[in-house]
Amino acid sequence: MSQEDAPITQAQCFTHNEETVHKSTSETAQDDFAYNADGAHSTEVTQKECFRTETSSDPFPSEAEIKEALREVYDPELGVNVVDLGLIYDIDLNKEARSVHINMTLTSPGCPLGPEMTSSAYLAITRLKGVKECNIDLVWTPAWDPETKLTEEARAALGLW
Repeated sequence: MSQEDAPITQAQCFTHNEETVHKSTSETAQDDFAYNADGAHSTEVTQKECFRTETSSDPFPSEAEIKEALREVYDPELGVNVVDLGLIYDIDLNKEARSVHINMTLTSPGCPLGPEMTSSAYLAITRLKGVKECNIDLVWTPAWDPETKLTEEARAALGLW
């Protein structure tokens, strides 16, 4: 196993950009790492995932690449990613500022895991090369409706037809 593939913890996780080195500011690892495909909370990432050098010459990701990164973020109660659940409403890309703005919702306004899911989405986006800033807003209009928002993959995973 190479050094870049060795697991590291939150305390070791830094992101490098052209001007500064930023240490994660969350107080718990729970706020800083995404849920994996099994819905389990991941407390480790690899050095390759966590340390990156960003330059202004890095290509800015497309909307499709942003969605692909968000497919790593799972609702831990349902075990389905936020894209297939239809929780991502809007993705606004600003190439010049190298920023991503996302409007997303939750399956219910009282969802206790909302902060973890938005934090996981933020980390999934900011790990992409070329992204300097990411803003995620929780929105409640329109209300999430499984009848209209779920993809076929989500319906199959949840046993809904």
